[in-house]
Amino acid sequence: MERKDFYNALTSYENISKMLKTYEYEEILEQAASVMEVAPQALEAFPTLEDSDGKGSYEWVLKDLQKNVMHFDRLYARLGDEISRVVFANLTGFRVLPAPSFLKQAHWMSQEEEAAGKYDFIKEIDLIAEKRYIRDHFPPLSFDVSRKTADIWEKPALLDGIRPDYSFRLRHYGSSANRQTYFYAVPSERKRHRRTGWKEKVRVVAMAPYERGWSNGELLKDCGLVPYLLYKNHGCDVTMVGAPMEDDSNLKYIEGVHLEFLPDGTQKSKDDYIRREAKEIDVLLLRGIYPDYLPVVELYKKHNPEGKVYLPLDANSAYMDRIQWQKPFIREFMERCDVVAASGSAMQKHLNEKWPWVIENIPNGFYNFSDKIWNPEFEKKKDIVLTVGRLGTEQKATSVLLEAFAEAADQLPGWELHLAGSIEKGFEPYLEWFWGQFPELRGRVCFLGQITDKEKLYEEYLQAKVFALTSAWEGGTPNVIAEALYAGDAVVTTKIDEYEDAIDRGRCGMAAEIGDVAGVRGILINVCRSEKLEEMCCHAYEYAREYYDMERIVKKVYYLLFGEDMQDGRTVL
Repeated sequence: MERKDFYNALTSYENISKMLKTYEYEEILEQAASVMEVAPQALEAFPTLEDSDGKGSYEWVLKDLQKNVMHFDRLYARLGDEISRVVFANLTGFRVLPAPSFLKQAHWMSQEEEAAGKYDFIKEIDLIAEKRYIRDHFPPLSFDVSRKTADIWEKPALLDGIRPDYSFRLRHYGSSANRQTYFYAVPSERKRHRRTGWKEKVRVVAMAPYERGWSNGELLKDCGLVPYLLYKNHGCDVTMVGAPMEDDSNLKYIEGVHLEFLPDGTQKSKDDYIRREAKEIDVLLLRGIYPDYLPVVELYKKHNPEGKVYLPLDANSAYMDRIQWQKPFIREFMERCDVVAASGSAMQKHLNEKWPWVIENIPNGFYNFSDKIWNPEFEKKKDIVLTVGRLGTEQKATSVLLEAFAEAADQLPGWELHLAGSIEKGFEPYLEWFWGQFPELRGRVCFLGQITDKEKLYEEYLQAKVFALTSAWEGGTPNVIAEALYAGDAVVTTKIDEYEDAIDRGRCGMAAEIGDVAGVRGILINVCRSEKLEEMCCHAYEYAREYYDMERIVKKVYYLLFGEDMQDGRTVL
């Protein structure tokens, strides 16, 4: 790195973040030491933070910054005013280059000068112990984040998972010689966006694709979870519309969401519904680029030009590449959609490079329907490889997993393979062949059947150490991956489009080529016998809390749709 590049990187938080991701620790240390006119070893011992845990040296703080830069990025994006962003940028700059000039530039004030003082803040509350109180009562909170390095991002991240509609602030108090930094969580008031009027509730309608209704299983996937959490966490009036359902027993899990059945699933029924209801619908939520949606969106925008359309694509790259997006009718459809989202970073990048529209990344996340708090403990896990899904379908390629485990079994003594889900009738002849080939595995390969009770299914995830997915294709990262990661399971997967998201680029699992039995066998052995298996499992849980928390994901959807903080009108995403 050149000296000019180092100086340029310190001009804004965005540039600091880019530098932390681009350069190695030693390169940044060398430039900082040169600017400070000290030896690198002396700078490494310099106290940039008075950390009560003894982790305040320049070396520890800079390495921690590089390790957790994505957390710092998320906090910066969530800060609620310009003062907070100035404070954050200067504080981060000081941690990279501990020069007095950064502290002189900082926005210092006395607590008497702080406008936020009008709130009756609860100070230093235990976020874990008081989780239910915070969720139910939404109190203003404050924390001193001057001493412990990770507090500045860990507390906001924890709070976002508990109650996702706080507005965040940072303030410096005192002077550069005697300084304190405080983090504030201010309850935001829910108001309607000016473009859609001042109504008591936002009305959201999710419409099923094709000539069918929503399936019972879809009610508990992102199809139903996004509408449910828009209702539960953001006060929206939500309806899921489609042809009649044969089974809606899962509706009990998303209580508060209305189901409205059309006379049938024909195009005419959908068009008639939109003509009748369009003016009262603030957000039309679709799913995929399907032919029957094209006239629906055209009618909706004709009758309600200010209404918003949210389109999660939920598709793999092969399907997306077949779409002739240059065709006028596809272009018109896409341009009427206000927010378009892929469900993984690889697909988002692929489509943003190929298509002219902005594609967001909205993963398929995890939501805990139980009152129990998931707290996976590696010591309580068993030597189990788990898979969950429609067993025996072409998509799930269950045979690849069965044969890979059979070939790995001798090198994995004591390990079991558990398979949860319904079994396709056409798969039964294969299973007869499999048991004939590997009769010795009858005590180690266990078919659990379809588990509809969510708590029982969660227990299966919690008991397993490894989750396996050998699919031939998936529409983004499937929900079962988010569930497995949240249970602290390391992941073995084939290279579906979003495999890198599923294993966090190798930090919590490994991937093999699609259909490659030998490859899956190899990574099963490597992961199950890895000395870092416990580390992978622990990282899986932390990664899931950060990236796959459905409440956070839906909060992002809400902001993307309305584009402004409901309290002060500031753009937050």
